[in-house]
Amino acid sequence: MMMWLLTFLLAVQYVGPVNGLRANVALYRESRQSSIHYEKGLPSVSSLANDGNRHQVYEIPHVQLFCSHTMCNEVNYWWAVDIGRVYNVNSVTIYNRQDCCSDRLSDVYIYVYDPTIATWSSFDQEDGQLCFYYQGIVPGVYSEACNRNLQGRYVKIYKDYKFNSDGDCLSLCEVEVYTDDNANEGLYCRQLTRKPNLSLIMNLKHTSHIRCAIICRQTEGCLGFGLATENTCSLFKASQQVDIVNIDVEYYERC
Repeated sequence: MMMWLLTFLLAVQYVGPVNGLRANVALYRESRQSSIHYEKGLPSVSSLANDGNRHQVYEIPHVQLFCSHTMCNEVNYWWAVDIGRVYNVNSVTIYNRQDCCSDRLSDVYIYVYDPTIATWSSFDQEDGQLCFYYQGIVPGVYSEACNRNLQGRYVKIYKDYKFNSDGDCLSLCEVEVYTDDNANEGLYCRQLTRKPNLSLIMNLKHTSHIRCAIICRQTEGCLGFGLATENTCSLFKASQQVDIVNIDVEYYERC
C-alpha cells in the first residue's frame, strides 16, 4: 500500500498534460509497412510514424514529411514496429492526420505478435493477439488499452481496403506503444485535455483516489479512471484528446 500512496501523491500534484513520463517503447525502433507512397519525390517511410514527431497537419508547400503513408487502393495495408524484446503490451496511442484524409484511418485492428522466430519475414506468420479493434474513423489522438496485457515483440496496425473517393491508404502521424512491467506499481496523472471513452461499467461510490487507481490497475483493459460527484469511481478503456473537458469529472490516466 505504501508504494501506491507514494506514487499516487505525485500524480495528484500534477494537473497538466502528460508527455513521456512512461516510456514509449516504439520510439525510434525499426518499423516496416506494406508499401511506400512518395510525396513530391520524397518517401513517406514507416519510421515517420515512430520518430517522436507528433505533427498532424501538413502545410503547403510540403517541405518536410512527418506521417507514414502506404500506396493507395491496395487490398489491405499494415504498419508494424519491432519494439526490441518481449514486453507486456498495455496500450497503444495513435495520431491521425488532421489537415486532410483523416477518414482514411478507419476500421483498424491492432495486433501484438510474439513469434517463435523474431524476423521481419516471419513476425506475423503465427496468430496475432488482438489488442483492440477501432470501428469508424480514428480520432485525432486516440489511446486504448489492450483487452488484456499481451506479451509480444511486434505491434501491427492493419486495415482492409475501403472505398474512398480520394483514394484509400494507411497513413499514421505517430504511434506510441506503452508496456506494463510491474502490475503492482503505477503512476496516474490527471488529464485536462483528454476525454475518457468506453466505460468498463464499474461505478463505485465514496471511493478515494488511491483506491480507484488500485482498482483500475487490477482490472484488465483499464486505461484510466474518473472521479465524479460523491467520489464515484468509473473505469475507462480508452480516451481521446479534446480542447475542452468536463471539469466536474477528474480523469486520471497511466503516465
